[in-house]
Amino acid sequence: MKKILKNIALGAVGALGGGLGMAVILIGLDQFQLGFSDGVELNIGVSLVLLYLCIFITLLIHIAFHELGHVVFGLLTGYRFISYRFLSFVIQKKEKGIALKRYSVPGTMGQALLEPPERGDGKMPYVWYNLGGVLFNLLLIIISLAVNAVTTNYYVRFFFTMCIVVGIFLAITNGVPYSEKGVSDGCNLRNCHRHPEKLRYLYLQLYVVAQLAKGKTWDEMDQEKFVFDKEKEEVNSFTMIKLTYTINMLYNRRDFAGAREYVELIYNNKENLNGIHKQGASVEMAFLELVGENRREVVEQFYTKETQKYLKAMKYEVSSYRVQMAYEMYYNHDFITALKCYKMGAETAAKAPYYGEAILEKGLLDYLKERIEELDQIS
Repeated sequence: MKKILKNIALGAVGALGGGLGMAVILIGLDQFQLGFSDGVELNIGVSLVLLYLCIFITLLIHIAFHELGHVVFGLLTGYRFISYRFLSFVIQKKEKGIALKRYSVPGTMGQALLEPPERGDGKMPYVWYNLGGVLFNLLLIIISLAVNAVTTNYYVRFFFTMCIVVGIFLAITNGVPYSEKGVSDGCNLRNCHRHPEKLRYLYLQLYVVAQLAKGKTWDEMDQEKFVFDKEKEEVNSFTMIKLTYTINMLYNRRDFAGAREYVELIYNNKENLNGIHKQGASVEMAFLELVGENRREVVEQFYTKETQKYLKAMKYEVSSYRVQMAYEMYYNHDFITALKCYKMGAETAAKAPYYGEAILEKGLLDYLKERIEELDQIS
């Protein structure tokens, strides 16, 4: 019964979002045509293009405001600024000033990362930090209503009306806790409130990212705190944080066999994860097979067209070049292309926003380059 109610709630949120989207298209299209009724003809194709352009622009503005809301409310509750990402542009705090970097995560258009207050017990203030994004969406809605109240210009009113509708849609989809597996702000709030242990995973994520951004490497951190307990912990979107850190620590030691145990655990429980984590598991399975037994049929099982598409989208991630390099040298025996991947990966590492993570990935690239030299001597 509980599962049925969850599905009904999820369906209701989806239907509401879809209904709002359809309302935007129908009302907006009608308004565009009415707006040009004073002697200027505008066909339906042009109307649709202008409408979608307007929706896209207001969506970008809301995403920028949303992430800014996390920053503001985080700072107000004791957090320290790490980075602010909009699209692939990252503003990152450094020891001396601010740096502008390039970085992106498939499926996301923005992200704000802050270091939580040090309390020593894995707990932190999380309510206002999570609510900040939605509250700033609502603030932008209020601003849009105020602009519409004082202007008579049709096009200005239309733009800010779209801003209101898009804002309502984002506030609902981000603020409503539609699923325990969800990764929205509303889902994070509910999960942290109902399951205090999940708050510790969120704390761990922000804490480790802060250390990596400060330039600390995995060797300089207390790694035992981050080891995933296969006997006591489940695989889900929250524990993926700890699983990822465990795998990174094993990569740092070049313990690929040990890392494979954890990657297989993720892959075998991928039904509990979102799309990015599922694809990431396939990518790492491909890599570990390549540097391990290198069975062609197993490599082909994981290194699919979908995997290649994912790696292409991860062009600002050093790990994408690491996997491509391994594929070229072990599967295709193409050392020239593999070294090109090495060069692109090294260049990406030099510009990466999180220095500690870049050191790990650059080390793996160097490890593969050494293997190329060994294989070249054998051949």
